[in-house]
Amino acid sequence: MDTRKWTQGEIRARAYLSRVYRMEREVNWKREQIAALGEMATSATARLGGMPRSDSPDLQRMETLVCRIADLKRELKADESALEAARVDTALMILKIPGERCQRLLTERYLQSRSWKEIADALGYSLSHTFRLHEDALCRMEALLAKEGVKP
Repeated sequence: MDTRKWTQGEIRARAYLSRVYRMEREVNWKREQIAALGEMATSATARLGGMPRSDSPDLQRMETLVCRIADLKRELKADESALEAARVDTALMILKIPGERCQRLLTERYLQSRSWKEIADALGYSLSHTFRLHEDALCRMEALLAKEGVKP
């Protein structure tokens, strides 16, 4: 991986481009939470046994669980809309960058979440050349963000 120091401009460009990835992780985490809570809600059954009852039973446990699932679903819907808007905005911004290689590299890395090896293979370059191209693409992105007045 590239070990050189990043300029402030490149850091801003990376932050702007990485927001889609961060948003995708948040959306996926909420989906996993909904699935886990849903599993808990559907697997709950009444069990009768000779065990003594708890001193403070949570009589509203199922209601709390269902409400939390509903809240997460509402949040997920809003997050999915925001993610799609961010994905479109980022793709349109990438397309404004001069140079098809830079556009392709940024799209594959930040919108398709491909590894550096996959990107280098797809572009037909070595990893070191791919990193240099990435630096150039980040500089171009930072210039474009500054020109457009976009802040990450």
